[in-house]
Amino acid sequence: MEYSAKDFTNALTFIKQYRAMEVSSLPAIKKMIRSIVEPSQFNHLFESWAGRKNDFGSFFLNLSYKTQANFLISFKIDVPGYHEFVSELNRSPAAYAYATPPMLVSQLHELLKFFYNNGIHENAVPGIKLYHLPADCYGNSTNWGKYILSLSMPDQLTILKQLAYNSIENIKSSEENRLFIKGAIQQH
Repeated sequence: MEYSAKDFTNALTFIKQYRAMEVSSLPAIKKMIRSIVEPSQFNHLFESWAGRKNDFGSFFLNLSYKTQANFLISFKIDVPGYHEFVSELNRSPAAYAYATPPMLVSQLHELLKFFYNNGIHENAVPGIKLYHLPADCYGNSTNWGKYILSLSMPDQLTILKQLAYNSIENIKSSEENRLFIKGAIQQH
């Protein structure tokens, strides 16, 4: 995988947008979620957000890939392969178990999963050493988002690029699992 300037700007936009969401008022979030999700999903997802106390990472990681993609689109991030993915989901409800989400969705899902599961310390990102460590070093979307946004652009690039490379194995493994599930479903 080649990490491009577009990958970098997408990751930064994602972080800026979810950080803005984390500090927004509940009425503003209510309006935002209503504009993103289907009416049948709205109450559940809004209550989920309200119960998570502005914890974007916990909220986002528990959404379907389709809904994650819809959030990215609402953040003004182009999601290549979105329409093909949604078409596959619409053809068969079982596709929710095996359809491969657009690569960008997988990349940003893995980025947030890393933020949510790793504290911020010198050796937090395998392959590089972190500097300018924050006082709030507990791993979550808020602390990592604030930390990344506080850094210079070259430092942001170094971290985000390394995290993207480190997530390749997780993305491949998830895809292999989906292919296995698809094969099992087709044999039935």
